[in-house]
Amino acid sequence: MVGVAFSPQWQGQRHAFPVTPLRPPRKLRPGTARWCKEGIAASNVKLWTLLTVSCLNLLSYTAMYPMTPKLMSRFAVHSDVGVGLVASSFALGRFCTTSLWPILSDYIGRKKVLFMALLGGAAGSALQGIAIACHWPFSAFLAVRGVAGMFSGIVPTVKAYIVDTFEAEEVPKVLAYREAAGTMAFILGPALGGFLAARIFAAPMFFSAFMSTWAAVLCLKVLPDPSGPRPQSVGLSSKTSSKTSSAKHAKPKPILAVPLFLFSFIWACTRTCFHSYFPLLLTRRFELPLTRLGAVLTGISFLVAIVQVCAFEFCRKRYGLERTMVLGTFMVISGLGNLVISPPDTTLPWLFASAALYGAGSALVSPALPASLIRYAPEGRTGAFMGIDSVIVNFGRIVAPSVFGLLLFSNYVGICLGPVKV
Repeated sequence: MVGVAFSPQWQGQRHAFPVTPLRPPRKLRPGTARWCKEGIAASNVKLWTLLTVSCLNLLSYTAMYPMTPKLMSRFAVHSDVGVGLVASSFALGRFCTTSLWPILSDYIGRKKVLFMALLGGAAGSALQGIAIACHWPFSAFLAVRGVAGMFSGIVPTVKAYIVDTFEAEEVPKVLAYREAAGTMAFILGPALGGFLAARIFAAPMFFSAFMSTWAAVLCLKVLPDPSGPRPQSVGLSSKTSSKTSSAKHAKPKPILAVPLFLFSFIWACTRTCFHSYFPLLLTRRFELPLTRLGAVLTGISFLVAIVQVCAFEFCRKRYGLERTMVLGTFMVISGLGNLVISPPDTTLPWLFASAALYGAGSALVSPALPASLIRYAPEGRTGAFMGIDSVIVNFGRIVAPSVFGLLLFSNYVGICLGPVKV
């Protein structure tokens, strides 16, 4: 056919032989476009419900930040160890059940576990408010706070839900959004806590109970229960599916996650001490009222949320998870170093800038660490694997505040926060 086409007798004659026309684009089957739109809408509803639940779950924890200095005087606790006990009691309760919730969710479903834990957290917050309003003893308040902590360890279950219901390439981004939603609790919690506590001191706890109840209802009525295999992209070819399947079989061994578990412990200790004692630093040095203290903490959390939403995904795609985590760690060390070496006459803007540098680094580390850990999770045991990480994290949250408080009481690091009140 080629010889005929270029022979002299065919020259000058246009369309001397039939030309096969281009194949028209293949039409989608009826209903496919509507199915895609419904799938996208359902995914958006699922994502926003998860983000709302993550935010509301943390409000009972963050709303108490501005209350901590006044809480010590309310219960007539004059030692800095009391601040550590308030944080450690909550973490101790969480430690007792932190591996129970994700393992239980592997068997009875993520949705049921989230609903039960959120409802129990609402009861715990209400009991804390009653303990403050009725002037219960400090030991009774710590016991109630420990009970509230038992129902707060839903983060591993939420992460396992994300792994089950979102595409593998979307998981790191969704985890970053979940961290940003948690950061919204650090934005709203201190501001609302300071505003409400300035009027009725126990009001933040009752507000948190209402928010947890709302989150439980959202989880029960709106959040779909994951079932079936992990979703894949629409139009995924068989070649891509085989590559995904082979990559799944080439998953690294779980034992290789040990260094990440160790880093997770150190990171948990660092975050807990900062959130427990940074408000105390501001109160001692500048004698900030509750509303202004809440505004400072809200400003730092707002910066963290911006970095998580706008910068994390860019850094992950450009540098990878590991380098993003290293960059965030360097920023955290730099920010905390500035806080430690700052003299007692340091101005508030300088302390705010140092805390903001720490916050920006934590915005990169917090989503990168679980996204790295999930890659080592055994198939079908994501909840249990994240439960192990949660046990390690909560052990650090129990130990770190009390140990740091003892160091303050011994005047080893008390110079950083100001004179110690014994």
